[in-house]
Amino acid sequence: MLQIIIDGTGMSPSAKGDYIRCKYKIKTRSGFIRLSVMIQQDTMQVLGFTVTDEKIGDSPQFEPLIKQTLKSRGIDPDVRRAAVMEAGTGPPPDHIAIEIRADARYDSRENFQTCKEYGITPIIKIRRNAEYKAK
Repeated sequence: MLQIIIDGTGMSPSAKGDYIRCKYKIKTRSGFIRLSVMIQQDTMQVLGFTVTDEKIGDSPQFEPLIKQTLKSRGIDPDVRRAAVMEAGTGPPPDHIAIEIRADARYDSRENFQTCKEYGITPIIKIRRNAEYKAK
């Protein structure tokens, strides 16, 4: 089983403290960059990453990171998705089982659907203000 951890952070490429000023809505002179990373839990090996500006959140980076991770492990994302759709639920019998652990920033219907499409078990913390109503 492949166990993956995903997380993101903000970094200032210039002056110290820009990330804090933006986080707490204090006027800032320059922006910061966001780094989202997927790592393998047992080896701490980086499997995929994206770098964006402060306007892009963590959650939209979820599927691109999954695709990067699968490719880095020698798995074709499109082949895996097709095999999962054909098999029904869970990973296809001839594919490796994958778990992804993430914090509440990745809690969205789209991300849970992405996990389902790729046969990945999501372990994502649910946000405090999450709605439990089906749409």
